[in-house]
Order: sequence, then C-alpha cells, then structure tokens
Amino acid sequence: MAGMLATAPVSAKKKKIVVAGPPITMSDTFRASAADAEAALKARDTATAASRISALMPTTDFEAYVAAGMRYQLAVQRRDVQAQRLALTDLFKTTAVPRTEAPRLRFVAGYLSFMVGNYDDATAQLDYAKTLGYDGIDAIMLRADIALRRNKPKEARPLLREALARQRASGQEVPLAWIDRA
Repeated sequence: MAGMLATAPVSAKKKKIVVAGPPITMSDTFRASAADAEAALKARDTATAASRISALMPTTDFEAYVAAGMRYQLAVQRRDVQAQRLALTDLFKTTAVPRTEAPRLRFVAGYLSFMVGNYDDATAQLDYAKTLGYDGIDAIMLRADIALRRNKPKEARPLLREALARQRASGQEVPLAWIDRA
C-alpha cells in the first residue's frame, strides 16, 4: 500500500494552476506597506490604518485598486459614508475592478450617494449598475425611495409595485415597511 502512494502519476505532480485574468503585480515596497495597513485594519486600529493607507504610493493600476479598497475598508470601519463613496470613486477609476463585481459595486455607490443626499448621482449609479446587469429588488426599492425623497410619489408607485410583485414571486415575505410605502 505504501508503494502505491509513492508512485503517483506524473500528471498529478505537474498540475499547473490556471489563473484567470492578468497577473497580479505589486512592487515589494507597496506589498509590504499594504500588508502593514491590512494588519492595522484587521486589528481595527483605525488611526494606524489611516496613516499607513495614506502613506501608500501606488505606481500601477492594480496598486491603485488595492489602495482604494483599503480606503473603503477604513471608511467602513469608521462608518464614514462620504469617505466610502469617495473610495469607491477611486476604485472605479482603475481598470482592475473585477467585471463580476462592478455591477454590485455600482449599486453600493448608488446607495452611498443616496445616504449622503446626492440623489442625482445615486440615480446615475443605479442606471450604470443596471446596464452592467444588476437588477435586484433592492435597486428598485432604492429608486422608489429616491422618488419619494424628491416628493414624486407618482414615480415611486410603479417602482414599489414592481418590487412588491418581485418579492412575492420570489416566495419571500414582504417587509411591512415596504407595504407602508406603497
């Protein structure tokens, strides 16, 4: 039995890992600085994380993506909605955002813009998310909330009805707050 384990097929030993997308490259200096900033974020030491993140000097598009992602994480820990939105803007400026994540991130950007009262940007981000394929019930409800905040109940009503119908069709319970809005 021991002899059988020692003689594994050659193909099993030379198995290559296939990586999708471009190779991830970061300078050693940036990688070390980013690791220090990540450690501070994990320790929830926002003061240290902020100083380490602001000291990051990205030189490539991917490094800029990593730095923006860390600024976003820091803003989330601080519960700073405006800083979260700004970090997402920086994230979108890079080409390193994964295509599968872009629609959801655009929705999040729309939600954050809504939270800070920038309804025009929120609507634009929701439109962009929809063109990228994001069509969640939460996006429809957010559009309805924007219409209600703008005192346009006639625009909100069809959105609310659509959200309620989709929620019921999915077999999930409709939250009472949604019914109150309708």
